[in-house]
Parts: sequence; structure tokens; C-alpha cells
Amino acid sequence: MILPDLHWRDSDKKSIRGYTAVQEEIADEIEKIMDEEGVTHLFDIGDWTDKGYRQDIEKYSHTNRVTYWKEKVKGNLAMVLGNHFFLERDTNPELYWIQPHDRYLPTKKVFAREPLVKLPQEVHIGAAQFSFFHYDRVTKNYFNKRQDGVKLHVGLYHDDDVLPNSVRLGEGIQKSITNEYSALVFNNIDHAIFGHIHTPYDTFEMVVNNRRITADVMGSGMITKRNENHKSVRLPVFKIDGESITLSYRVLDLKRNKLRFATENETVLGDSIFVPKDLQGTDKIDQLMIRTTASYISCETFMTMDGATLGDIEIFKLAASGELDIKKVVQTYREE
Repeated sequence: MILPDLHWRDSDKKSIRGYTAVQEEIADEIEKIMDEEGVTHLFDIGDWTDKGYRQDIEKYSHTNRVTYWKEKVKGNLAMVLGNHFFLERDTNPELYWIQPHDRYLPTKKVFAREPLVKLPQEVHIGAAQFSFFHYDRVTKNYFNKRQDGVKLHVGLYHDDDVLPNSVRLGEGIQKSITNEYSALVFNNIDHAIFGHIHTPYDTFEMVVNNRRITADVMGSGMITKRNENHKSVRLPVFKIDGESITLSYRVLDLKRNKLRFATENETVLGDSIFVPKDLQGTDKIDQLMIRTTASYISCETFMTMDGATLGDIEIFKLAASGELDIKKVVQTYREE
């Protein structure tokens, strides 16, 4: 079974309340589908996590869940590297899930004996070959040899540079893919599955060099922005018995109705306390206390009311933990 961009986080997004609770419900639903389908191999299309984690509890909790998934599929757990992997590598749990690795290494030694999540170039199951085209910022050389005896070659991608032009048009991506590049990338592919794009598209056919190729643009497995209007995604499930290969799909509900999106008059903080705009940057703490059921407010809430940005709060956390240096200051404000 193929999983979409899950975008797990350790705290609610600034503009979405209930994000972390919903992501856990979606993970529970994935486990239920795994049991119902008897999944033996589980592949993620990239961006398993959203960015870096700052809170240890979610980092450990998600590592525990990934460990459980690995056990359920007897070690057959693999992923495509997405672009988010490269944003904050040392704080990204994915970096530790794939250790030991000879190329992608954290700044400090990690005593890992075997990876929780494999990072293969290809996986063979019966007469099917799954090629993992990890995100490449430079060469964009998304090509892999089709091995002898392969009946179905599935390519897993995480880069809008390989998207067919029909999808590019729908997503407003200006740069087009050339026929020559398309012919190279999809030369021996039978089924192309794309991550990275958050809008799901119905299964369609691409025609490359007079060859018909099945294509799936999975969409994001989590609502990460208010303007993402999809409510579900479809998970491709391949049933393989030697040369017999069948494909079906399972609908994954994204629980959109359980998310609360910030309006123009309020901001959502990481600790899920809403601060109306008329109180932001003021000292009206008493008014905030009346509007909430909390007896105390967090340091983050206090700082936000005093006018601090998310970058300011992040730098405060780094300083409090003794991890502040000029590179992290520049990186934090650049991302903000």
C-alpha cells in the first residue's frame, strides 16, 4: 500500500487548531486499513513529517508508531525522500528513522543498528518493481533500469519537475516538462505515483512516446492549509501473487470537519489557545484569562500577546535550552 504526504507535526499549525489530534486519527485509520487489506509492504511517497520537531514527546511518540508499523509489515517499510526532509535535517525525525545511512547523516553520531524506515532505490515483489525516486534538488535524474522479468514497473516520485503538464496547468506551475525529459523519466514506467502536490487528482492516463501510463497524484494526507479543499485521498493497494497483479484503492478520510481554521480576527498558537487580534501585542492578560478556561497561560501565549512572532518564540526556546547560535537565528528568521 502507498501512503501520501502525511505531514506529521509536533504541534498545531499557526493557522489550524486540532491539527495534531487529527493527524493521529488519520494514522489510526491507516492502521485499520492495513489490517483489513493484510498489508505486507508499506511505502510512503515523501514528506512523512512536515518540518523539524521541537518537542520531544511527539518525536518519541511518532517513532513508537513507526516502529509498530515496521513490526506489522515485518520490516517492509520504506519511503521516498521528500523536499521537507532537507529543510531542517537534524530536527527532522525522518533523518533518524533511516539511520544508519552512508549519505544522509545527522551532525552527531547516532547509534542505530538498522533503519526503522528503509530508503531503497527499488523494491521487487513478485513480478512488480517499485522504483523510489528520492527528491533531488540538483540533477533531477529520475530514471531507473527496469529489471528482467518485471511485469509492472511502478515509479514513486516527489518533485513537481516530473509532473505531467495537465497537472502543472491545474496547479498553476509555469514551467513545462519537455517531451524529451518526459520520455527519459517515464521510458520504462507502467504506473507513476506522484507525491508533493497537495491536491489529489483522479487516476488518469499519460501518453508518453505512444505508451499509455497509469498516473496517480495522491494529494496530501493531511490538510495543511485553509485553501486545501479535499476531504479524502485514495491509497493505491497492489495485490501481488507472482505474476498476478491487481490494483485497488482505499479511501482515507482526512477528518477535515474536525479542524478549526483561524479567521482574520484570531490566531492559533501552538498550545491551542486562541488570542483575539485586539489582545495581541497588548498587556490585557486579564481579558484573555476571562475568555479561556485556563488558570494560567503559557510562556508562548504571554510572548505572543506582547507582540512576539513565531520566530521570536523559537529563538527564545533555543536560548533557554543553550542551543542558540547565529546560524540558527538567521535560519529561523529566514524561514519566518
